[in-house]
Amino acid sequence: MKKVLLITIVTVFGMLNISLAQEWDDPVTTSDWDQLWKSSFVQGNSALNGPESSGWFWGINLNHSSNSSSYRYNGQIAIKNDHDAPTMYFRSTNQNGSGVWSKVVNSYSNSYVGNLTTINSLRINGNNLHNKNLTFLNNSASALVGWNRSGSHGETSFISNRGSGSLGGFDFRDIDNSGIEKVLLKLTGNGNIGINNNSPSAKLDIVDDFTLLNSNSTIDANLVIRGVSSNRSINEGASIGFVLPANTNGTNYWQQGRIIVTPDNANNANAAGRMFLQTRSFGGGSWNWVSNMVLRSNGNVGIGTTNPDSKLTVNGAVHSQEVLVDVDAGTGPDYVFEEDYNLISLEETKAYIETNKHLPEVPSDKVMESEGLELRNMSLLLLKKIEEMTLHQIELMETVKNQNEKLTAQNSNMIEQNAKIENQNTKIELLQKEIEALKNK
Repeated sequence: MKKVLLITIVTVFGMLNISLAQEWDDPVTTSDWDQLWKSSFVQGNSALNGPESSGWFWGINLNHSSNSSSYRYNGQIAIKNDHDAPTMYFRSTNQNGSGVWSKVVNSYSNSYVGNLTTINSLRINGNNLHNKNLTFLNNSASALVGWNRSGSHGETSFISNRGSGSLGGFDFRDIDNSGIEKVLLKLTGNGNIGINNNSPSAKLDIVDDFTLLNSNSTIDANLVIRGVSSNRSINEGASIGFVLPANTNGTNYWQQGRIIVTPDNANNANAAGRMFLQTRSFGGGSWNWVSNMVLRSNGNVGIGTTNPDSKLTVNGAVHSQEVLVDVDAGTGPDYVFEEDYNLISLEETKAYIETNKHLPEVPSDKVMESEGLELRNMSLLLLKKIEEMTLHQIELMETVKNQNEKLTAQNSNMIEQNAKIENQNTKIELLQKEIEALKNK
């Protein structure tokens, strides 16, 4: 910054055709910077219309060739009397001698540029980045920017003062060749961030085109989290974490859940992925990640297991109000009721049970323990056995019915025989009475 100041002063001297070796005595003292109209060295103490309202300033006034006391077009440079924080201002005045002051240099490493409409490039070299390198200031907003890491500091800070506004914040915009502006990034004063979105309604609000369900692009999403690694390992992935307080008073923040995507295999040139839904759980004396659910690239889903062997593999109990199982055509056991179905007899079933200790076609307990149960097949098999049992019951019912009919017929015959016997007995009793009557005569 000293180099900039020296070049500026030398340039001014050259314009005035003044030798650097020439000495000057007292400068012109002014009480109002707007009243200057002659080229001169100037000083002023709390003068009117100066760069600041109070304090000593030394400067140079460069007048127009046609200037007069009523025609005051000037170029002015003023330096503040402050050896701890030297400050330089400059301005160009109108006919009345007035104009806006712009701050150029303040202290050794801080620079100010104000009231600029166009800057092609600006380069600032500084050592003390922690105390800011470049600052834009006005009445309603400010931005503090630092570059290049130096020592323990290297942060870049943007500070927005919303003033009388409702939100404040920052816009990062793009202007195309047609002059059309587009908001690329929006940071509002309430902390919301919008990407391609001028009115973010959440801490991160992204507006983008729809993502195609069957896209073939290598990367195609509205939000991408990239996990960088030097190899392809099923134990490394990209994740989204969820952090919550571990203490009841809202302190001691821990990550308690996450979604992590890893390679589904370690093969080269292979993009198959695996997704885990994990929560943190205490066990074995430490807090560990538990994979509650996993989605494999083959479409298998595991709950309580990381290696599902079916579309849904659950390592544990399932509690449900209803389970709907699809049945392929022709697999329902209604064929049991066809006339040509070979229904095994109860005698054969009895003999099979006595030998094998389980129903025909039903797996034994040893097979169930080693291979498990297929819910659909077992349900169909049990239904088949119920239908076979129903046929046996119907057959037994028919047999009982026939026997009952025979018994009914036999009972009818017996009743008829009993009636005949009763009739014969009645006749015998009458004959006996007649015989007794004849004997008594």
